[in-house]
Amino acid sequence: MADVTCFSFDDYHKISGKASSYNTMSLSKTKEFDLQYKVIVIGETAVGKSSLIRRYANPEQPFTSNMISTVGIDFVNVDTKVDDLTVRLQIWDTAGQERFRTMTKSQFRGTKGVLLVYDITKDFSYDQLQFWIKSIKESKLDHEEFLIVGNKYDLNDEREVPKTRGEELAKSLGVKYMETSAKTGRNVKEVFHSLATQMKDANDPFVHVRREDFNMSFTDRPDGIIVPRKEERTSDSESKKKGYSSYCCSG
Repeated sequence: MADVTCFSFDDYHKISGKASSYNTMSLSKTKEFDLQYKVIVIGETAVGKSSLIRRYANPEQPFTSNMISTVGIDFVNVDTKVDDLTVRLQIWDTAGQERFRTMTKSQFRGTKGVLLVYDITKDFSYDQLQFWIKSIKESKLDHEEFLIVGNKYDLNDEREVPKTRGEELAKSLGVKYMETSAKTGRNVKEVFHSLATQMKDANDPFVHVRREDFNMSFTDRPDGIIVPRKEERTSDSESKKKGYSSYCCSG
């Protein structure tokens, strides 16, 4: 894991609002990664979203249980290896408070991966997954992948949500389910790596090219993946794109 970079929600708007500035920043790092995907981590307040991200981005950093609840939205860039490619995950940390829920729909734009997180010791946080699933569907994401995460396994003795409920929900949606502990690090790396692999595989019709293998310019999009410019994509890739249907959250 390498090159962890943090940005605030305001920073993102400054970048995305000035295309030339963003492109300069991105293109200066063209050799650092092959693919980039936007990931959003959602769920109720205090389920451990920020802790999961911090544990993944900085696994050696001591865990603290008195973390201040996220205000608004922030994101961090983390590089990981999938097969022989370096995949940059732009991981967005969202606030779970109800007053921020109206913001969420617009922030889904460009998302290729979603971690739906609940607290296994809180029934309410599991029940509220239906709200977030509905939000994903209403956002009509393109080629998105998502994974359901039951967090706080270190408090398994206080569990209110049986593991089977998480597994059944995931099965009904056709997605993976994993249980994690941001405190101990259990399955944290595995969750993000699994999602990165899913995104790479699902988006191959868009991005199954490597920068050093093709003499072409690229469009670096702050809201999603990095793709060849439209006029330079092969007709084969276009046909694959049209024929692809996401298995999750469609309709």
